[in-house]
Amino acid sequence: MLQKLNFSNAELLLHGAQLISFKDWLFFPSNPNFEMGRSFHGGIPIIFPWFGSKRDDSKAPSHGWARTKEWTVASQTETSIALELLEQEWRVRLQYNFGDTLQAQVEIQNQAASSRSFEIALHTYFAVSDVSQVEIEGLDGLTYLDKPDNHARKTQSGVVRFEGEVDRVYLNAPSPLFIRDGATGFELRGDWKSAVTWNPAKEKGTSMSDLGEDGWKRFVCLEVGAIADDTVELEPGETWTMNLEVARTG
Repeated sequence: MLQKLNFSNAELLLHGAQLISFKDWLFFPSNPNFEMGRSFHGGIPIIFPWFGSKRDDSKAPSHGWARTKEWTVASQTETSIALELLEQEWRVRLQYNFGDTLQAQVEIQNQAASSRSFEIALHTYFAVSDVSQVEIEGLDGLTYLDKPDNHARKTQSGVVRFEGEVDRVYLNAPSPLFIRDGATGFELRGDWKSAVTWNPAKEKGTSMSDLGEDGWKRFVCLEVGAIADDTVELEPGETWTMNLEVARTG
């Protein structure tokens, strides 16, 4: 059984440092894969050190190894936790603060003797009433890579809607970003470089065993990080930091 840490308004797994609940803000699947070496569709998995397939190794795990490794607790209070992962001469530190808002900070250090690059994303599954009614604001005019269309480069026009499968990497994404779910939603603020919008829609969603029959309708992923053109390169000993704060709106 995977080790779970409990807070007054949050739950987190040491496996993958995956936040699985915070208030009622995060989607949790009906049949999660609580197994070592696996991840599931829900909460906040951390994607590192590559996004999607590894460019030079098609057999490498999708979205990197950070979300399937066992992390260690660096510090913990009643309302916060800091976790660390040392792997392949990377030092990854992830801190969450659980208050009226959800605050996250990611810190990446290159401990190798040469410069290296990485991609990263906080793969947040936001709980929504019905994905077909959701809009995302803040990405208008940006260039994005459209995965269902063979990663074609396109320009966003207006708000993002989910009328079918959506899987897009937005480059040079600004802060803040907004999820509108009727009269409520979420506001994201921080200093990321890229943003991702994702929902698999019915055909793919129903084929994912952990989601159940209609789980795909009840979440939207708005991920922030550094991906594709926004990949980060670090010199030996250099550290990169990203911050995210999520607030409820409405």
